[in-house]
Amino acid sequence: METVELIRLGCYATNATTSFILAVYFLRDFARKRLRASLAWGLGFAFFGVAMVPMAAIATIEITKPAMAIGVVISSLEVLFLYYGASLLFFREGSFFREKFAVIYFLATIVVGELFVMYTPIEKVAERLAPGVTAIIAIVYIACAILFFQVSRRLPKDDPRRRTITLVSLGWVFIVLWAFYIAVFWLRAPASADAALFLLGSVGFVLVLYGMITGKATRR
Repeated sequence: METVELIRLGCYATNATTSFILAVYFLRDFARKRLRASLAWGLGFAFFGVAMVPMAAIATIEITKPAMAIGVVISSLEVLFLYYGASLLFFREGSFFREKFAVIYFLATIVVGELFVMYTPIEKVAERLAPGVTAIIAIVYIACAILFFQVSRRLPKDDPRRRTITLVSLGWVFIVLWAFYIAVFWLRAPASADAALFLLGSVGFVLVLYGMITGKATRR
């Protein structure tokens, strides 16, 4: 196995591990306080971690179309819960951009992804499915980056949460760049760029982990 493949797999493992840590943290928080946002974040990060498995498999081995279809469902659930968790924190009750938009986005993601799997030749799926689905999912990551940045700007400069929430926003920006790389340059960029962007994405996951747990970035 080449060095870049090892780096890629290591990054997928790092991303999955941080996602599962965040999932456990938020699900435990939900068990104590019964906050809908904690449940949504917990489920979102749990599916995020599971989604790393089909992504890593597509990148390294041949997998069947049914397995890819399951991967699309997992990724779509990740999108649903991560976006919904963010919307609960940043949009008012009754806003179109909470429950309604979350469901619409979930359905759009799953329909587009399953159409990719259904109508793309098996030998072309790795080349087309990962970029197409990742591009759709990346919109949620962009929304998270923007929303956390807006919250950090509203806090007083002497509020210690401001720096932590800014780091979370920066982490989502790194994840966006990683997702954008997969969507645009998948299997076409040099190995050095592959390694650099995957490492950048993993740094983003670590920043999100630090801010959301240590800094309590999701608390009002």
